[in-house]
Amino acid sequence: MASVTQENFLMELLKLRKNWRLKKVHNTILGELSYKSAGSRFWQGGTFEVLKTSDLAAEGEIVPRKSSLDVIIPSELEGVAYILVEVKSVVSDLMNITSATLKMPSSLGPVSADTYWQLKLETAQNVLFCKELFAQLAREAVQIKKASTPHMVVGNQILTNVFPGVQLSIVLCHHTGKEKKVAKMQ
Repeated sequence: MASVTQENFLMELLKLRKNWRLKKVHNTILGELSYKSAGSRFWQGGTFEVLKTSDLAAEGEIVPRKSSLDVIIPSELEGVAYILVEVKSVVSDLMNITSATLKMPSSLGPVSADTYWQLKLETAQNVLFCKELFAQLAREAVQIKKASTPHMVVGNQILTNVFPGVQLSIVLCHHTGKEKKVAKMQ
């Protein structure tokens, strides 16, 4: 049984290596989610740890697993992220015909602890990508000096007037799934 588990682990590790950069540091296998190999200079790292799952429960029973390996994602990359873009008419006496809002796709949701490692890594990499994209947009918004009205970057939101009376809002939304638990407890 142990050799089958070891063989499954090695096969899964081979699959993992096809899509993600891995390195062994002492007895730990670490992977990288960031786009640094593609030239990204974003400050936040995306290091994850690869673990071998145990097929034995505490009682000694065999527990069915989806995979013989698991990954530990950094807490700042847990959950789902997306960029919310809103175009609003700020003139109060006109009809609000320019308003358009993109909401979080219904397919996005919290990733549970027993999710297959590939989905965990893809979701974490999406969070990292959204953070990097927003950081780049915010940096460029602040650097533009020739704008007739200044662009405002406040927290996870960028505000600018595209035309007189039309405001563009770009928001980084990051949901870890812990927000609902806090709201229910109150």
